[in-house]
Amino acid sequence: MTFSANLLLLGYFTLSVAKVVVVPTERPPNQCSFSCTDTERLLCAGNGQCMQQFKGECQISAYNCEHPEKVFIILDDFKCKQTGAPLCQQWELGHN
Repeated sequence: MTFSANLLLLGYFTLSVAKVVVVPTERPPNQCSFSCTDTERLLCAGNGQCMQQFKGECQISAYNCEHPEKVFIILDDFKCKQTGAPLCQQWELGHN
């Protein structure tokens, strides 16, 4: 093999090995530590089961981090105010 072929082969193995990515199975402590202010306007959000008003995007992100199985997305504000809108109960939010 020539020198350039050896470099090409070495480069191939280096790139192939570098593709391994370790994904942690547990969250590191304090990963969901958010410092949200209460001054933000209320936002309507839904998770496919119910709707809830949050005091800004920061509080939605904090909730989603702590409850990845019940992720909320921002909806149009009027949806939370409609008559008969399925608003979340405390037990649905994971609060006791």
